[in-house]
Amino acid sequence: MKTHRGFTLIEIIAVLVLTAILVVTGVQLLSNIMLGYVSAEQTYQNTQKAQVALDRIVVELTSVASMGAITACSQSNITYTDGTNIFMIYQTGSVVLYNMGGVVGTQDYTLMDDVDQNNGLRFTCYDSYTGTSVAASVGDIKLVDVALRFSVGQDLFKDLSTQVAIQSY
Repeated sequence: MKTHRGFTLIEIIAVLVLTAILVVTGVQLLSNIMLGYVSAEQTYQNTQKAQVALDRIVVELTSVASMGAITACSQSNITYTDGTNIFMIYQTGSVVLYNMGGVVGTQDYTLMDDVDQNNGLRFTCYDSYTGTSVAASVGDIKLVDVALRFSVGQDLFKDLSTQVAIQSY
């Protein structure tokens, strides 16, 4: 009697099916890892952009006290002057803009993109340092709350906020 060496067709098919299952599982795992990395990187970059934008807004509003005054404050924009020029920080669509000159659409510089279109930039102005009452007139503003709401993924948002004391020197 002759003995045959090798694998049967059923054994080869079983190995191929198991190998295919392992490959598909491995590809899905690597895909999920890559998506997680991309999402984390986007969150990190947007958080950094938001922090830089908030820092710029703080610098601008801090300089108002020594050079000029806030001339308008609403929920989504603030206008101020240095005594000579007019400046604005406002939101249009999903972009926060810094305007030098006081005319929307001219001399605009992007501070931040990927903000929430409905509530991405919020200003709240107060006439006291305790933040208990909203300023009745713009000349009395002593404290400004600034908040940014920005995208960190599909329909996910993160908030950063700060307060700026407007002090007279």
